[in-house]
Amino acid sequence: MCTKCKDNTCNGSHCKALPIGLRGPRGYDGLQGKQGINGPQGIQGVQGIQGIQGIQGPSIQGTKGTQGIQGNPGTSGALGTQGIQGPQGPSGSLVDTGWHDLLGFDHYAVGSGYLPKPKARRIGKIIYFKGVAMIPLEDLSKGGALEWKYGSNIDTYYFYDGTNNPVLQKAPFTGPGGVWLQPGNNGSLRFNSDGINPQNVIPTAVWNQPVDGNIDDVYVNPAGWKIGQRSISTGSNSTLLTTMFSVTINEQGLLTFGLVKDSEESVEQGGDNAYHTSPLNFLISNVVANQSTPVFTNYATDAPNAKIHSRLLSAPIVNLQNLQQFYSTSEKFKFSCNAGNEEEVGGFQVRLDGLMAFLEA
Repeated sequence: MCTKCKDNTCNGSHCKALPIGLRGPRGYDGLQGKQGINGPQGIQGVQGIQGIQGIQGPSIQGTKGTQGIQGNPGTSGALGTQGIQGPQGPSGSLVDTGWHDLLGFDHYAVGSGYLPKPKARRIGKIIYFKGVAMIPLEDLSKGGALEWKYGSNIDTYYFYDGTNNPVLQKAPFTGPGGVWLQPGNNGSLRFNSDGINPQNVIPTAVWNQPVDGNIDDVYVNPAGWKIGQRSISTGSNSTLLTTMFSVTINEQGLLTFGLVKDSEESVEQGGDNAYHTSPLNFLISNVVANQSTPVFTNYATDAPNAKIHSRLLSAPIVNLQNLQQFYSTSEKFKFSCNAGNEEEVGGFQVRLDGLMAFLEA
């Protein structure tokens, strides 16, 4: 290094350093010693003998535990109310049989259109009934049920009361095509008798039981007690005999008329002394031959004619109604009839409209 400019590369020419002396000759290098001899590798020792593997012990499976007791099933939730089904569209397959005549009413004459023959019609699972059911009388000259024809100025049952016929007619006809009376005078009758037992009144065109299913219950006309009537002559005029029927159709298709006496006798206690004891008997005719007919008129309008027309309502006395009964002076019953007795209701009729039955779902 230049002592003047402190530069290792300076050769002293620019700073005019002092001259360096000549270098002497280089000495001889010493000889390298020989490498020592490498000793031989030692012999590897013999590997030790491997020990014998131990014998595996037997694995014994434990006993299976007892299954736990199943818990009680949870309570099922309440079933929700089913929604109302809407009407079926016009392309649906809802069955509608149309109206067909009931069986057991062949005593209706052709042309009795004023009082329609009893009919039934099935729409879906419901059987509907309509028309007038007449309890047949007996045709004593021909046998069988007396033909009934009703129309303009004609009622073939009207004079069968002893007026124009030698034998009084009030007993129902019970032969084939007639009605069946419940044994024991118990107050009911059924239609379409074969002379021994009542038969189904619904034609197969409406109800084919093996195909359509069963009627699922006994059905009663929803009107309850229905007024039954029979038109009769009283000599120079006419009147009605009346009774009351419960109208039912059962699982076998049997059409039944029950009289009030049938209900008056309780299922737990009763007998003949129970018959004709309820207030319903005020609407049931129980008349005697040659007895004057009652007259139900208004006192105010009929007072001038009191000697000719009687009245039920008289002037009130101390705010109490006088219920004195008055009777006609000219019209009389031609025969006796207790319309509360099933053996004396031949010729009575009642409408079936409103009666219906349901088939099993």
